[in-house]
Amino acid sequence: MSRIIKTAAIGLLCLTTFVLGVAFVEFLPLFAQKIIQTAISKNSLPISFKIRHVGLLGSDIREIAVGTKTPFARLDSMRVDYSPASLWQKKLNKISLVGLELNLHFQDGKLVLPWQAAEDRQRNKTSSSGFTAHHLDALYNLGEVTIDPAIINLSFEKGDFSIPASINVQFSKTIPRLAIVHAKVLLRGQQIKTVAEIDLNTMELKTSLNADSIDLIRFADLVTPTGLTATGTLALTSKMHLDLQPLSLISAAVSGKLEQADITFGDLQLKTCKVLENQQPFLFNLTAQKEAGHLSATSLAIDGSVKAMVGDLDLAFKKSENGISFDGNFSLDIPEQTVATALTVAPARVTTQLRAEADYRGNWQVEATSINKPAFALSQGDLKISAKLTEYKLSATSKADKTSFFYTVELAPLTAEAANFYAQLPELSVSGETVNGVSKFMLPFNNLVVTNRGDFSTKAEGKILFNWPYQPEETKSAINIHTIHLAGQDLGNLDLTLKQERQGFTITGRHQNSLLDTLCFDLTGYVNIFAIKPEAKLQLKNACNTSVNGLELGRFAPNLSGFLADAELQIDGKLLYKDGRTSGQIDSKIENIRLTSTEKDFTLEGGSFGLQLKELPIIKSGPKQQFSFQSLKFGKITAANGLVEYQVESPESIFIEKSQFQWSDGHVYTPAMRFSPIIKDYDLIFFCDRLHFAKLLNQLGVATSEGQGRVNGRVPVRITDGKFFLENGFLYSTPGEGGKIKLTNTDLLTDNIPKGTPQFAQIDLAREALKNFDYDWAKLDINSESAEDLLLHLQINGKPSNPLPFVYSEEFGGFARVDASSPGSHFQGIKLDVNFRLPLNQVLHYGDSMKSLMK
Repeated sequence: MSRIIKTAAIGLLCLTTFVLGVAFVEFLPLFAQKIIQTAISKNSLPISFKIRHVGLLGSDIREIAVGTKTPFARLDSMRVDYSPASLWQKKLNKISLVGLELNLHFQDGKLVLPWQAAEDRQRNKTSSSGFTAHHLDALYNLGEVTIDPAIINLSFEKGDFSIPASINVQFSKTIPRLAIVHAKVLLRGQQIKTVAEIDLNTMELKTSLNADSIDLIRFADLVTPTGLTATGTLALTSKMHLDLQPLSLISAAVSGKLEQADITFGDLQLKTCKVLENQQPFLFNLTAQKEAGHLSATSLAIDGSVKAMVGDLDLAFKKSENGISFDGNFSLDIPEQTVATALTVAPARVTTQLRAEADYRGNWQVEATSINKPAFALSQGDLKISAKLTEYKLSATSKADKTSFFYTVELAPLTAEAANFYAQLPELSVSGETVNGVSKFMLPFNNLVVTNRGDFSTKAEGKILFNWPYQPEETKSAINIHTIHLAGQDLGNLDLTLKQERQGFTITGRHQNSLLDTLCFDLTGYVNIFAIKPEAKLQLKNACNTSVNGLELGRFAPNLSGFLADAELQIDGKLLYKDGRTSGQIDSKIENIRLTSTEKDFTLEGGSFGLQLKELPIIKSGPKQQFSFQSLKFGKITAANGLVEYQVESPESIFIEKSQFQWSDGHVYTPAMRFSPIIKDYDLIFFCDRLHFAKLLNQLGVATSEGQGRVNGRVPVRITDGKFFLENGFLYSTPGEGGKIKLTNTDLLTDNIPKGTPQFAQIDLAREALKNFDYDWAKLDINSESAEDLLLHLQINGKPSNPLPFVYSEEFGGFARVDASSPGSHFQGIKLDVNFRLPLNQVLHYGDSMKSLMK
């Protein structure tokens, strides 16, 4: 009996084993597929695949796709290794993925899965992020995972980005539930290695990353904002410690080294600094703990028209609900240098406080303000420009691919000075903005004072607008010079309008003169301050009414009070700046001049004055500048057709090349001489040619004269402090040519001589003879007895034309006058020697005005 039972039991066991084996072989693929589906599609992902082979120790799956219309992932094949024991525990030993392709799309900085409904996306935005223990247990159940090769395709709003990679995930044999991940990633051909440890017990992740050489130029198409380019080689190392539930940072340390950097945004260019001949790398270091961290960095060089270094960055940052905020400072060092225009820049250091915010959508804003108030100085030759930075502020925002910068700079005061130039602006506030690489600046200013440290000064205000790079606009700048003072005179105001062109500004304006209400000047020109070699040109031409009527010259100089002027003015000029030199010229012409003074009995008519200054700013004219007049009356003196040729040698010197005028129907010439304000004494000679003798005596106030005959000679004149002295002057008749003279009203010859004396009788005889006298020769000596009196010594030889009412009296001892009943005496020959003392002050009627005119 026992034998039968034993046999039956053995048979039953064999049958059971056979049935179970057949069942296991039959249902194993279905069971394996169920485990794989459960592991891969734990979150109900839309997944499709084909099982190529299922065995007792492994399966081979192909054509795997996750997603519907746009697959989230594709996989050429997947090899799954397991054992009956691991399957019984719902675990796999190893998964090998070949040809993995992940398609990830990011929008607003977040990953968007193609099959997600809109409400799910919104819910995911507000739900907490992180990995659950359930997710990581699923990873643990997969065993070792290798992915090689793999391609991760990232899709952004700006374009696509593919990342080849190979990944190995396995669990530590010594530490339970510790996953170790090794990954190699190729970013645009740049290899990055990373190692991560995932502790399933503590739900923490530790990673380390190393990139020896990343070429930034390979990522140029991904750089934001538009217009920013960056080249250089980046070496990067980092360590991070993350909490996976919820996903948050525990600590991080990132350090980098950027070599041969060249970062350009618009006209701003940053490069790694050069010390001697060696490029110094740009170093940065970032550390973080939980929600806060710190960033420090060395300097980069600003390469442009002015060189500088920006760096010494010390920045703290803090994570918030919407993004990250930053707070710190950095410095800007400007070394001493000479720029292309030979302008020397003094060294300066600006320390700046920096605040910034960035959200998770990629939007950011930055604000920089000054901490210190450094002084700046520029120099070029003897020109020095200095200013103190009182405040500056820079803010920048980037949103929706639009980057904007806003600037404010305040300087107080700003001064510019040279040997004969000084300008001061109490405060200059410059503001501007840059949007996508295009900058607009505005420079308003008030109370700008400019002076030559002497007799010239101006005060101005205005607003200058310009764009960089140049953008055509209708907006114009304006400068208003309220007052122009020269030599104590208010010359009026000047209004200028500036329109920006590609290399600078065009200028139009008008100067309204205050001394002459009807006089104004139109100005046109340009200033090319942005050219490689700055240059400028300004032209002026008088406009409005060119006529001057009844102008009181006392408005210009008190010494000329009482003088009135009429004239026609024509003034043209230009001023140039080129190749570092200033030049220019002025062509002025005043015609139809009429000067009068009733008090001084002075009249000049038909005057014309021309002056050309061709070497501005040097006050120097060419030779043969001319001043002329048709007629001149000064007291009893009258002259006509005067001409003076001169040259302005400097503001302190005028050279009279020659002068001439008609006087007493003859001509008077003067030789060359030089006038200067520092010279108080002058000696000049008037050369007289064929002066009408009678008219000469008449103008000198000797008497009322008529007659014929000419005299020649020279009259030396010494001028001392505005007073005339005539010394050893003489005029004489032409040898061999006599004449006739008729003098009346000669009472001054006998003034102060007692009648009845022999001396009176002699002078009385001479007076009578000169009433109608035929002379063979005559000579007139001219001398000053003082600054007020003029002595004329007349010597004349001839005979009276008629008998004289004089007879010789032995009793009297000379000729004595007789009455009309006596026939008188006939003189066949007589020499007269007569002195005339004249008050020169009355003859010229000049008083103190001559001294004023000489000044």
